[in-house]
Amino acid sequence: MDELIAKLEAAAEGSRELDREISVTVFSPDSKEAHSVGFYTELIDAALTLVPEGYDWELTSFPTVRAELWQREDDRRDGPQIASSPALALCIAALKARYRWIISRGGFRSSVR
Repeated sequence: MDELIAKLEAAAEGSRELDREISVTVFSPDSKEAHSVGFYTELIDAALTLVPEGYDWELTSFPTVRAELWQREDDRRDGPQIASSPALALCIAALKARYRWIISRGGFRSSVR
């Protein structure tokens, strides 16, 4: 997931290839095939489907585009994720939150910031 997050952080705009990678990573991790690919990196509504349950979110676009997620139960914030578009910022924040959740339960290890 580190590579995907790095690609999203570097992206100048959303793309169907990034959407496909997100779909496979989040919804079909044991398969190379994406079942249904949303427009996650282009549409805010689609990106919001990636936000884990139990999280609230905030999206701002001035002076920079940023998204921030936090757990409702403890209001712990991971800090804003900055990107070139609102949908990309939400994707980055949501994937990092999902990744931290997996790691907190003894899943794969990595260096997610």
